[in-house]
Order: sequence, then C-alpha cells, then structure tokens
Amino acid sequence: MKKQDSPYYLGARAGIPVGLYMSGMFAFFVLMTRVNIASFALLCLMACMPVVIYATMRSTVRRQKGQTTFSGLWMQGIMTFLFGSVICSLVTMLYIKFVEPDMILGLVRNCIASCEAMPGNDYAETAQIMQRMIDSGAVPSASSFTMSMFWLSMSTGSVLSLITAAIAQSVARRRSLAGQMASRTNGITE
Repeated sequence: MKKQDSPYYLGARAGIPVGLYMSGMFAFFVLMTRVNIASFALLCLMACMPVVIYATMRSTVRRQKGQTTFSGLWMQGIMTFLFGSVICSLVTMLYIKFVEPDMILGLVRNCIASCEAMPGNDYAETAQIMQRMIDSGAVPSASSFTMSMFWLSMSTGSVLSLITAAIAQSVARRRSLAGQMASRTNGITE
C-alpha cells in the first residue's frame, strides 16, 4: 500500500478542509446570539456535513478505482473527523481564550433567561440550577468546553463515517457491477 492510499493519510488530508468547515460551523454558533439568520446557516452547514464526508470518500473510491475496502473508508472518515476536530478545537479554544472569554458564561445566562421565559415549573427549576452553577463557579472552563466539543464531534463523526462509508461502498459496488455487465453485454454483441 502506497502512502497516498493509506486511510490515515487520506483522512489527514481531508481533515484540513473539514476542520475549516467545522470552524465555520463554530463561527455561526457564536453568531447565533447576535444574528438571527446564523442559526439557520448553522443548521444548513450541519445538514451538509454528510455530503462533505461522502464527497471525500467518493473521491477516494474513484482514485482507487473501486478497490477501496469498507473498513478503509470508515477509518478515513474517522481520521478526517479526528484532524478536523483538532483544527476546530484549536480555533474554538483560541476564540474563547482571547476574543470572548465570557462566552460560556453568556451561554449559561442566555439559557437561564430562556428557561425563565418558559411556562412551567420544570423550566424554572432548571433556571435555578443553572443560576446556582454560576454562583458556585461551576461554569465549564474553556478547555472543558472545547474537549467536550471535540469528543462530541469525534463520536458523531465516527457514526457518520460508518454510515457514509457503507453508502460509498455500496454505490461503488453497484457501479462496478453495472460496468461489468455492460462490458459482458458489449462482448456478446461483438
């Protein structure tokens, strides 16, 4: 196996644009509190993530002429999310540390305000718990927020890669079988 065919290498290469894509998702997450349309843009970016991952896997299948294994595609997807999550986590940590240090506290305060505006005792109780969290200094730090985000994107990325690899492998097999059938049909008619 050549270095260029390794799922680790391919995942690392694909992880750079995916990391930038995920960083864009974080930017819209930050803008959600300031710009109304940002939440819709974030939702669109999240919905398009499977398409982005499928495109990277499909290019691998084409480059390797359909000889890619399911496990290789899945590992490529996992590595793509690993490297993409590292890039996005770095951007997130730098933003929270140097641009908006009170971002997490602001998110908790926004949740409290939302809970207080909702009818019902459950929401009021949740708001009280979050207020006690602020009062006791138990608001997550930038590093714990970033690590939680990293592990969330890694675990969901692994599952997404599993599904996308199965689809990419299935499409590759169908195309391969269709090509074989077409060549047999052409061989019979000649």
